[in-house]
Amino acid sequence: MWEDTLKSLAISVSAIFIVTVLLTGFQFQAAGIVILTILMILINLGGLMYWWSISLNAISLVNLVMVNLN
Repeated sequence: MWEDTLKSLAISVSAIFIVTVLLTGFQFQAAGIVILTILMILINLGGLMYWWSISLNAISLVNLVMVNLN
């Protein structure tokens, strides 16, 4: 499950980076700030899942990816 989670999150973060770079007119610094913010949100959600003893399964994986894409 960890392999699928990391792969899905890497694909979605990469897609967000590419789209952000294109929409900001190739401003890599702005895209980096957006990616940093998204990574901080994902780390926060991972800590919250650990704190509340939520196991990593297909449902939580879908929720993490959907939060990432919003």
